[in-house]
Amino acid sequence: MLSISSLARLEVKWANVHRGNDGFYEKWHANPYYELIVVTDGPIYLQVEEERLTVHAGECLFLLPWQRHCGWKPIDEHSGFFWVQFAIDPEPLLSHSKDGTIAKTAPPLPEFSSGELRTTAANGVPLWLAARMETSRRFEISLLLEQLVAELRRPQAYYQLRLAIKLWTVLELLASGLLQQHYVDPALPGSFVLYRRIVNILDEYYDKELTASQLEELMDRKYEYLCSIFKRYAGLTMTTYVQQLRIQRACRLLSASSRTISEIAAEAGFQDPSYFGRLFKRHVGVTPQAYRNRHRPDPPQL
Repeated sequence: MLSISSLARLEVKWANVHRGNDGFYEKWHANPYYELIVVTDGPIYLQVEEERLTVHAGECLFLLPWQRHCGWKPIDEHSGFFWVQFAIDPEPLLSHSKDGTIAKTAPPLPEFSSGELRTTAANGVPLWLAARMETSRRFEISLLLEQLVAELRRPQAYYQLRLAIKLWTVLELLASGLLQQHYVDPALPGSFVLYRRIVNILDEYYDKELTASQLEELMDRKYEYLCSIFKRYAGLTMTTYVQQLRIQRACRLLSASSRTISEIAAEAGFQDPSYFGRLFKRHVGVTPQAYRNRHRPDPPQL
């Protein structure tokens, strides 16, 4: 299995559509990039290092950098495949079996983390892909790859961005298809959908005094249940998250405005400036004034 972070940078280096035996059969290939081979019409007889494979229409192969491959048997003149070479940064994680080969196991279901919150850094979602897999989205993927090849042949401004978007779409379709092959229902649980609704409301109303009854009315759920759902996915309480949002806003105002600390406290949602000062130091480690002194830009020199 290969795991590619959704935050990775993809760069398409080369792509083409190949038909028949010209330039492929009995000629070894190897390059420093990852390769995706999607068979449109098969079978294709491909040798990867010492292993000889018969790959059928709708199947995909991922090859690692410098992995040697060639055709080991002539193919029909109408048989063919898309061939994409691309770089990934950071490198994918590889799951290996005991014999050292890439593992052929079921992909794990996506995990949910505090990366959904505005106050935490995005940590990305791993896309799990098999070294060899079959896709039920064959024609949709073929259309995307046709567009990708055409874009490379006649590049225009920002073509690298469009290539990356198309390749990401192909990888997402493959990863989603792999989940559907191994799980009856890979849909996100209803509790996570509810959690995202809670996050959206807290992000919007953090500077207001939102009461438990008001939140119950907005969400049509008991406050205690909402608290448990939020804690399950975020790993912290709603109160702590609201405090983090307010402190985050205050940090921005302290460094980018000339308002008084009392005014900033009120705009961030704190009615008591003294309480704001204590909470700010607990979260940030310094007083609001000390933070302002450190982060206020120097005045322009005349």
